Amino acid sequence: MIVDVQVPVQGLTVHEATLIGWMKNVGDSVTEGEPLFEIETDKAAQEIECPATGTLLARTAAEGDVVRLGAVIGAIGTEAGDVLPERQAARQAVVQGRSDRSERSVGSAPYNPLARREPAPFHVSPRARRAAARLGVDLATVTPTGGHGRHVRERDVIEAATRSAQTDQRLPAAPAGEIREMSRIRRVTAERTAASFRDTPHFYLSREADAERLMALREDIVADPSACGGVRVTVTDLLVRALALAMRSCPATNVQWCDGRIVALPSIDIGIATDTADGLVVPVIREADRLTLCEIAVKRKDLTERARSGRFTADEVTGGSFTLSNLGLLDVDQFEAVINPPQSGILSAGTIRRRPFVVGEQLTARRTAVLTLSMDHRVIDGAESARFLQRIVQLVERPVLLLC
Repeated sequence: MIVDVQVPVQGLTVHEATLIGWMKNVGDSVTEGEPLFEIETDKAAQEIECPATGTLLARTAAEGDVVRLGAVIGAIGTEAGDVLPERQAARQAVVQGRSDRSERSVGSAPYNPLARREPAPFHVSPRARRAAARLGVDLATVTPTGGHGRHVRERDVIEAATRSAQTDQRLPAAPAGEIREMSRIRRVTAERTAASFRDTPHFYLSREADAERLMALREDIVADPSACGGVRVTVTDLLVRALALAMRSCPATNVQWCDGRIVALPSIDIGIATDTADGLVVPVIREADRLTLCEIAVKRKDLTERARSGRFTADEVTGGSFTLSNLGLLDVDQFEAVINPPQSGILSAGTIRRRPFVVGEQLTARRTAVLTLSMDHRVIDGAESARFLQRIVQLVERPVLLLC
């Protein structure tokens, strides 16, 4: 029996991936569950397991190819004597991105992926190809410097664009200085935030919340070393809990804009904006409204620690209903965060500090925090967002409700 090797589908917003490499060659024996190939999406790099035990009969995509999720990129024979059928051998993988496959996109004439091909004169990385399209650079004019002169890198494309600009003045000259290589996470953050600010109509609402009782509750919890299995509850944990419960009370906020439609999400999944050495990562706590405060603390600690060490999986940073960005530890009083698409909004939390605050008729010093919502106006209006923020503040100011 012939088993297809497919690129797995990973969430609503991820449509393609770059094939980093294969762990097996054609003709090798393979075992179900062992790593077979590795891909990189705009979320993370991930090893994909072998779907069956047998012999790898075909590989229809090569290192550096950009493949659509769900595409068939290989075949496994599970029985002795299995031969790839003619119809399957002629199947076109939905692949684009390599210089020797640049014409093989959806809608082009079919080709035989197993036929012998002349090697390309050089390989173009996906990042270099995107830079060439963005800057209008002809790849034939680019001098490759990677892989002993056989691999075109993003830096090569930028340098070619700079030379062209300085020659014919069609583009402004790049400023003098070192061109820094961006990490994958930094590149993805740049692309996603630019797209979000360009395509998503943001609006903002802010409210100062009395956090005196919230901080007192946290101090009581952390005073007991055995509480939450020894995991120290943070302000972020309390805010995740408040945000999740507020979204349960305001279900209109648990939606996404997708292909011109508003999609109601089946669960409340909260992302936590996490600073790492390579850039911003947003691990997601699934079904956060169904978890206790201690369960949230345990999951938050595990996810953020693995995010900072680069040990997260694509599923752990994919999806999410809403995001929390807490810059309180960095002494930021107030800020407006960019929405993490395709989510409907993000909650920004500033530092909790003592400020003048009116309680009843008295002006006193209270620990307060400024909370700001950034919302997508396509899916939710101002009044509903204001009620949502009001509910978040109620939970912060009456934190005993977070323990219910």
